[in-house]
Amino acid sequence: MNVAYFECFAGISGDMALGALLDAGAEMVTIRNAIDKLGVPGLGLHAHRVSKHSVAATAVGVTADGVDIVEDNAHFERGHSGRHLSEIVQIIENSGLDDNDKITSIRVFERLSTAEALVHGVSVERVHLHEAGAMDAIVDVVGTVVALSSLGISRVYSSRLRLGTGITTCSHGTLPVPVPAVIELCKDVPCEQTDIPAELVTPTGAALITTLADAFEPPPTFAQKGVGYGAGKRDLAEIPNLLRVRIGAAIEPLHSDHCILVEANIDDMNPEVFGYLFEILLERGAKDVYLTPVIMKKGRPGQLLSALVDSVKFDEVVSTILQETTSLGVRYFPVDRKKLARRMETVTTIYGPIKVKVSEFDGKRRFAPEYDDCLRVAKEKKVPILSVFTAVRKSAPEE
Repeated sequence: MNVAYFECFAGISGDMALGALLDAGAEMVTIRNAIDKLGVPGLGLHAHRVSKHSVAATAVGVTADGVDIVEDNAHFERGHSGRHLSEIVQIIENSGLDDNDKITSIRVFERLSTAEALVHGVSVERVHLHEAGAMDAIVDVVGTVVALSSLGISRVYSSRLRLGTGITTCSHGTLPVPVPAVIELCKDVPCEQTDIPAELVTPTGAALITTLADAFEPPPTFAQKGVGYGAGKRDLAEIPNLLRVRIGAAIEPLHSDHCILVEANIDDMNPEVFGYLFEILLERGAKDVYLTPVIMKKGRPGQLLSALVDSVKFDEVVSTILQETTSLGVRYFPVDRKKLARRMETVTTIYGPIKVKVSEFDGKRRFAPEYDDCLRVAKEKKVPILSVFTAVRKSAPEE
């Protein structure tokens, strides 16, 4: 499985993403062919080498009838510097692109349009994408998607996003940096606020990475085959204005993620409550819940309640613990996990079809019966649940 890891130490924009992938080995002829398939006469793409803080990189530019499309040049747009989502979708759907590349490119613009609609308080259909709807942004998005496909990338990872500060001028006027659309797009995404006075993450860049990235976490273990640097248009004094992408083959099927471990010591609650508590914590987003017997102050026996949760569900899980237990407070701290990739399959047994969790490691497949499914079958067939487990394992032997 080929993976790509985007290091957004100077943020991300559409042209930086495309430039980095070209620098990492994507073929320019492949991207130009994809642009030709958009069916827009006179549209072109060029790339050239630049240096940012003595680091060599690739910068890309979009041309119309041989003239560079820049922020203050509406030559190609002929007075139409933005588009509605439906217009962009029509261009992509009517193109000769591969179906998967069409779907992914449209998803990027749908995500961007949804964010803009929330920011401006209008429906998605009424959103007018100005800078992000211009032809150079469409080329950047389609080019990036096609570049990833051409490199055979199956999974995309990203570092946290570094955001700039200050103000910027766009079609909507003067806005704070990060601009509102970027803030909306980056919900639930790890971000670092810097004091660099520049727009490091653009709406197009944010829409691309938040659509394409399977996870925002440290890179998995992989054999690196290539590295590329995509250059932004500005020169920054503080850091090189570059986006780095590393591509390679994953060595092991381990995934990583970041969670928060929430703990509470409880020694004065009816233990019958814990069964109900486990149920609602799992319903409200906890990934795992467990109890550990502990000896508390004054020699009192108690229970250490532990709940593993991601940042999105953290507040809800903490509120649930404080509402449903006698605890007066919780502790919490970040934890990292390594886990096997898993998927659900159905196996045929003497009791009928039953779901199993399937994982792979070191070239061997592992099967684990899905408890809830086994429980359902045991009740329906009026047989011991252990008999159901045995039937599943016979039907899905490990390899």
